[in-house]
Amino acid sequence: MPTAAPSRTPEPASRDRCTTTSWPGRHDVAQAFRAAARAARMTAPPANRRCLITGVVLDPSGKPVQGATVHLVDGPAPFPDIAALTGSDGSFSFSVPAEGVYTVRCRALDDTISQASARADFGEPARVEFRVGGT
Repeated sequence: MPTAAPSRTPEPASRDRCTTTSWPGRHDVAQAFRAAARAARMTAPPANRRCLITGVVLDPSGKPVQGATVHLVDGPAPFPDIAALTGSDGSFSFSVPAEGVYTVRCRALDDTISQASARADFGEPARVEFRVGGT
């Protein structure tokens, strides 16, 4: 009577199978990917880290202008299409996504328009001062 050969579980292609790639034993690819990811985390700012542009809108005599509209016109990276209204102290603030030079425009209640550039950096807020109103 014939006897059946004992069933054998096939040997894996590699005992050190890498789980991050589809190639058995390609640890060099996985290690290079992990090293690149570590380098990107060390050099790129965190996703929640943003630059700040702050400022004040003043009339010709130096008094704060409340209710002036301030918005971003141009910048080094995409930014939301939003506007800020100045408070009673004439101040405004924008959070921007990247470092670089931004163009900021102000329109006072009397439709006087003023424009300025500000360099935003991660370390410290950029400060802009507008003088509007009067002729």
